[in-house]
Amino acid sequence: ACTGRTAAGVSEAGASGLGLLSSPATTKAMAISPAAPAMVIAHEWGHVIDYQAGHNFQGVIAEQFADCMAGVWVADQTSTGAAPFDNPGSLDATVSAAAEFRDEPGDDSEAEDAHGLAFDRIRAFQEGFDRGAAFCATYGDTPPALTETPFTGEEIETGGNMDFDEG
Repeated sequence: ACTGRTAAGVSEAGASGLGLLSSPATTKAMAISPAAPAMVIAHEWGHVIDYQAGHNFQGVIAEQFADCMAGVWVADQTSTGAAPFDNPGSLDATVSAAAEFRDEPGDDSEAEDAHGLAFDRIRAFQEGFDRGAAFCATYGDTPPALTETPFTGEEIETGGNMDFDEG
């Protein structure tokens, strides 16, 4: 959903607001669960918060911050029992959405559309959920460690897969 940055540093999807409701990412999320699109939209609002707070995080750290802020919002919604988070399985579905919209192992973390591996996205969401917005803001001074797994040599040719008989 984060298709690029405007001059102000806000993702185009975040800046366009409700246009996100008909995006391919939101449609894909809806197939996961009713809670998943809320995660996508909360992530995009995380970019707006990034800009309004003056952080202007870049690259994967901007995406991690947005995931962290989405976790803050989902924690609030869960604590109040707001729909769609009034269903006990909704939190699992939300985390599944974070994992679904991830970079693949071997992807370049410096790519314009990089968001982080599933582990990174879930960690950022969990940090926001458990530790709150003030913790998310520390990403500028203490960026989270990323589990980047670049491919080398033969892995590039095989896409990181090996034959079963080699295992």
